[in-house]
Amino acid sequence: MLLTVHVCLLLNLHAVAAGDRNITLGLLLPVGIAGNRIMTSVEIATQTVDQRLAEGTLRGFTLSFIPRRTGTFCGPAIRLLATVHAAELHYIHNVDGFVGHFCSYQTLPVADMTFTWNLPILTGGTFFDTTVDETRYSTLTRTAYGLAVFSETLKNILDEFNWEICTIILPQTTAYATIGSNVGEMLLSLGKIVTFRRVEPDKMDSWEEFLRSVSEKARVIIFALRGEYVREIMVTAYSLGLINGEFAFIDIEPFPNKQFFGDHNWQKGDEFDEQARIAYEALFAVRLFQSTGEEYMKYRAQMKRQLLEKYNYTEPFPNDTNFFIEAFYDAVTLYSLAVNETLAEGGDVRDGHLVVSKMWNRITGTVAINENGGRDTEVIVWDMTDTENGTFYEIFQYNQTVGQLTPFGTRAPTWPAGRTEAPADRPFCGFDNENPACQDITNGLASILYAVGSTVAVMIVLSSITMFYIYRRISLDAELKEMTWRVKWDDLFFSKFRHSTFSRSVSVGKLVQVKNIKKAKIDLTRDVLLELRNMRLIEHGNVVRFVGACVDAPHIAVIQEHCSKGCLEVSTLILIFCTFVK
Repeated sequence: MLLTVHVCLLLNLHAVAAGDRNITLGLLLPVGIAGNRIMTSVEIATQTVDQRLAEGTLRGFTLSFIPRRTGTFCGPAIRLLATVHAAELHYIHNVDGFVGHFCSYQTLPVADMTFTWNLPILTGGTFFDTTVDETRYSTLTRTAYGLAVFSETLKNILDEFNWEICTIILPQTTAYATIGSNVGEMLLSLGKIVTFRRVEPDKMDSWEEFLRSVSEKARVIIFALRGEYVREIMVTAYSLGLINGEFAFIDIEPFPNKQFFGDHNWQKGDEFDEQARIAYEALFAVRLFQSTGEEYMKYRAQMKRQLLEKYNYTEPFPNDTNFFIEAFYDAVTLYSLAVNETLAEGGDVRDGHLVVSKMWNRITGTVAINENGGRDTEVIVWDMTDTENGTFYEIFQYNQTVGQLTPFGTRAPTWPAGRTEAPADRPFCGFDNENPACQDITNGLASILYAVGSTVAVMIVLSSITMFYIYRRISLDAELKEMTWRVKWDDLFFSKFRHSTFSRSVSVGKLVQVKNIKKAKIDLTRDVLLELRNMRLIEHGNVVRFVGACVDAPHIAVIQEHCSKGCLEVSTLILIFCTFVK
């Protein structure tokens, strides 16, 4: 009964010509719309093969599939189911090879089995991280991209602008966590200095503090995030003043698919559009090359039509592309060419190593498979070269086959804030002032500042002293000019002592002694004024106090304090020599 059910599921998509080799492949699919998309893509590929057989470009075989559904999700828990189906398809249906699975957890165990059976297996959806040994799966051909292409592209972008330091912002979970983690690890292995900043975007109320901390340690920031979060961060960067030409942002968008990767457009029709447009001037977008050839445009139209007709399904975002689903189309058509060549040479299509040798290390149409069975893809780097309208154009193309980043067309990168060249990946002095040149400058500047400060301090002290002395000089001159010691002769009232050269007088209500000076005139020079001023300032218990002087000719006299106890000159009790008196 089980065998009958399996046989009924065999897809015979065309009439078998007499003598043709009927090739049957096992098709491993997830359930749900993902599996329906893959089934439709394989059916369209088979129709293309049938058309080529009818036209004679292919000959000698027919192609059919036996599908098997392996579960509703991608994860390690259901890997056993894929191996069970693979064993059943091999041992009961004797298939000639396998296509699928979409998920690496299902594909890789089956690839181990096909290696033992020496049967070819092709897939359009396997992710390979940096730790997988690709040489292990020697009959597995992968027509989807590998994560290495983004690492290689980013490495070439960093080299192009002499950037060595970068920060990758990535989520804790989801496919972008795998993309960001693997890209960062590969960049590290290629010699770049990478910082990982893991976030939970749906729990971020504000990006301001987070982005401020990121900007303190990086000038080149790489996003492995859904598009809506990229826009939020870029608007925040605008508000923080980071769109100043000193920072560069790179957005990884594997291919335009809002369901998988979010909306990476800056324009949303809200109040932040203008800020976002300006902010995106500092952003590069990294995407897989999308073919616009006639065959692929026809394929995409058929996909939409057949999904609607068979499953009544319309894509929620009609303009989205799905590189993985398209890769299954490439897998089937590529396999048909390898089978055609194998049969033409008289080879065995069940010899997996022989068949894959017709696909590996060669370019067939637009599909290039490397020596390990992985697809070499092309990546386009986009930049907003039309800043007025906010339009992105291709500026670089990375070809994984030759490993080279080349200009795309004639457009050059544009930089925000009127800059004409790329920003540096670090400040001149480094993020922690680690640049020795800056340390020398800092030390030299400190020495200069110390010397200047010392000189200024000395000058201030000297200036203060000078100003003090100038002030003292001016004050002294003013005091000398006042001549507070000067007494008018008319203000004196006399009474004469006998045998004395002194006269007793009353001046300003005080009893004083007046000593006449036998000079006709006294010149009041500055020295004389200074001496008179100093004499008036002298006060001592044993010295007669100088009161003033009269300098109005012909009356020249010195006025002293009156000694109430008398003086030695008039005393009859004390004998003094005339020499002493004189």
